[in-house]
Amino acid sequence: MRARSGTVASIALLAGVAVPLMAAPAQAAEYRMDTPIFGGFVEFVAKGDKVRVCDTIMDDAYVRLQVFNVTKDPNQHEYTIKSAPQDSTNECFAVNASMGQPWNLAEKHCFHLRIWLVKDGKYVDGSENNEWWRNYNNDGAKNCSGVN
Repeated sequence: MRARSGTVASIALLAGVAVPLMAAPAQAAEYRMDTPIFGGFVEFVAKGDKVRVCDTIMDDAYVRLQVFNVTKDPNQHEYTIKSAPQDSTNECFAVNASMGQPWNLAEKHCFHLRIWLVKDGKYVDGSENNEWWRNYNNDGAKNCSGVN
């Protein structure tokens, strides 16, 4: 496997822990979560419900993302998307609220994001990661892991 040129991995994120990114210019991701096995990530920006899922290694695998609204009872599946494999010209896939439903996520609701790697049509063992983020447009993303 080889990393695509220009790809930078944060050591702190290799453990599969989602952490808030430092405040930066508008459009910077408020949260980012990597797969525990280096290979992909998802970024989330609350204002505009911007979600981007990316593959980071040229190995014919891709990243799959599921988004659930956990504020609703029972947990409501909002959508599933996937990145393109790293051997393509565009290894990321992005959606946002301006695209309409199901991409327009409810404000102030808590969302469960689940990512994992897929290779040869199969789940890659040990590649799953889960986080819960609240969709606050003006107050920044907030973790809501206590919501089930």
